[in-house]
Amino acid sequence: MSQLVVEELEVFYGAVHALKNVSIRVEPGEIVTLIGANGAGKTTLLRTLSGLVPARSGRIVFEGRDITRMPAHEIVALGLSQSPEGRMVFANLSVEDNLELGAYRRRDRDGIRTDRDEVYRLFPRLLTRQATVDAQCLLHLGAYPHQWVERSHRLLENDGGAVATD
Repeated sequence: MSQLVVEELEVFYGAVHALKNVSIRVEPGEIVTLIGANGAGKTTLLRTLSGLVPARSGRIVFEGRDITRMPAHEIVALGLSQSPEGRMVFANLSVEDNLELGAYRRRDRDGIRTDRDEVYRLFPRLLTRQATVDAQCLLHLGAYPHQWVERSHRLLENDGGAVATD
């Protein structure tokens, strides 16, 4: 079974036809990249998958469940989340606290700890800043540390689901 199936998706912003007949299939463990010019519809597709923008027609199926008309919070609960474009961290919280927020829906403390350790393995610079440097400071460390926190937040949130990164 495919992890994600999008069939003939049509999305409008008012009279503007933003997505026309989009179909994709993503298998478990597969990494898919959307490439296109600004305004081509990449972000619109991700926002539609996340339940933030409604589809006029077509179908979105995630792990066997039709999520086309499902609210965003229910889609996240199924394990599909979006790491949006921009600097989406809680600036008044530490790195560790930002990561903990990513796992707020989870109840498996051992699994959360394992996933957090994996985040620190993937992004070792975050480990050195977990408690002493808040996320606001991360925004000033360069182009990537805030993105590491954002992506890590989504990894902890999902517990094995899928992350759509813009």
